[in-house]
Amino acid sequence: MAPDRRLLQARTRLNRLAIGGWAAQSLFAANELGVFDVLSSGGSMSAAEVAAELGTDQDATRRLLGGLVAVELVEHEGEKFRNGMAAEAYLVRERPESMAGWVSLIGSWNQTFGKLPESVRTGEPAELPEDHLGQSPEYTRQFIIGMHGYAIGPGRELARSLDLAGRSSLLDVGGGPGTYSLLLAEANEGLRCTVWDLPPVVAIAEEVIADHGLSGRVQTTAGDYHADAFPPGHDAILISNTLHQEDWETCVAILRKAYDALPSSGLVVVQAMFLNESGDGPVWPALLNLLLLMIARGGRNYSVGQTFEMLRAAGFGDPEHHTTSVLNAASYVTATRP
Repeated sequence: MAPDRRLLQARTRLNRLAIGGWAAQSLFAANELGVFDVLSSGGSMSAAEVAAELGTDQDATRRLLGGLVAVELVEHEGEKFRNGMAAEAYLVRERPESMAGWVSLIGSWNQTFGKLPESVRTGEPAELPEDHLGQSPEYTRQFIIGMHGYAIGPGRELARSLDLAGRSSLLDVGGGPGTYSLLLAEANEGLRCTVWDLPPVVAIAEEVIADHGLSGRVQTTAGDYHADAFPPGHDAILISNTLHQEDWETCVAILRKAYDALPSSGLVVVQAMFLNESGDGPVWPALLNLLLLMIARGGRNYSVGQTFEMLRAAGFGDPEHHTTSVLNAASYVTATRP
């Protein structure tokens, strides 16, 4: 009897899914050890040379390099290894668009995912949300710098797509490292941006802003969107990858504060990795929804339709959804105050 091809394909998919974490762990280990930095500075290197630079075991280093070749992060010719295109562009820490910090953060959250069964049993986070929002200085820095590395790509797309013509001042609510403000200011001559976040966060944002030489047009203000009214004097408000940290009622309250702070015809922009309306895709937003169960008390991912409902409940009319590219998991919703 011939085997059922569909069952064989299903078994293969299951095997790939089961060992998918091994590929990620190889990336996390190489990132932590500095493999990509060494290969970038040394060019094509043997496993022995890489091990000597890193102070690691030669055989174990050769095995790691082999795994990185298998997942197409490193290239191999003869006895020499070199970074592949993705690793050289995004995993070398000195690169302007390096995602090494973000990969480090995801590596930490990969360990958190091991606690998913308990969070599903209890409905409670697996870690204290306050830790990455100021309570733990080390974790807060890892979180904020990691978010900067991630946000550069989506931020450039947002800056290309979002129409801010005629807008003079933007408030970046929960703006973290200020990445979106920096990129929007660069793309819109004359636009001034204010990054508004908790005091430990804006201290890090000020470093990022200074490194980009835009301190004159991008400033910071410390505050808490739970407790404080939004700073006045802005005709556009950006709320990017922030609402998913909160429950429904808090999201509506945040959007009502945005409504109150804006003038007539003022613009609010909500960017997120939106779920589909059935809550089961796309893959990245659906898995992010699980992560939020473990790291955000009450947080969850929302759909575009749910975001429209929140905006209308806050007083905004006629929200619109805008997509960017198929390579970007994020999109955004705009609405204006009547």
